Amino acid sequence: MEKSAILGALMVQDRLIRLNIQMLEGILKEIKADVEEIGILAEACFSEEEQKKYKEAVLKVEADLNIRSYRPYIRHI
Repeated sequence: MEKSAILGALMVQDRLIRLNIQMLEGILKEIKADVEEIGILAEACFSEEEQKKYKEAVLKVEADLNIRSYRPYIRHI
C-alpha cells in the first residue's frame, strides 16, 4: 500500500475511535444522571435504613464505573 493510503486508513480509524469514545462518555453521563434521579426518588420513598443500603450499593457501583472508565488511560501513562 502507498503511504497516503495507509495514512488515510489510519485517519479513518482514529475518527471512528474518537466517535466511540465520545459515545461511551455520553452514555456514562446519562448513567450518572439516572443514578442521581433514582437517588432523589430513594430519598423520598425509602426508610432511613433502606436509604443507607441504597447509598452503599450506589457508591460501590460508582467506584466501579470510575475505575473502569479511567483504567485505559492509566495503562498508557
